[in-house]
Amino acid sequence: MTVTLNVEREKFLEETVASGRYATTNEAVEAAFDLFEERERKFRELKRDIQAGIDQLDRGEGIVVPREKLHDFFLSLRRS
Repeated sequence: MTVTLNVEREKFLEETVASGRYATTNEAVEAAFDLFEERERKFRELKRDIQAGIDQLDRGEGIVVPREKLHDFFLSLRRS
């Protein structure tokens, strides 16, 4: 596989390796892909959780919180 980077990203990659943080360009790219994979995993989990919430609402399992009580409601969620 061949990947072409724009000038800014190529420079960033070269500077990052030159800083000593990574021994090779390949090592730096692997670290970037680790972060990318983690981000995608979290995105899939979020989509799954949102769909579960939508499904609950569709089944009538939601609760109604008056607008003036929303702040307190969200604070209570944080505490639990």
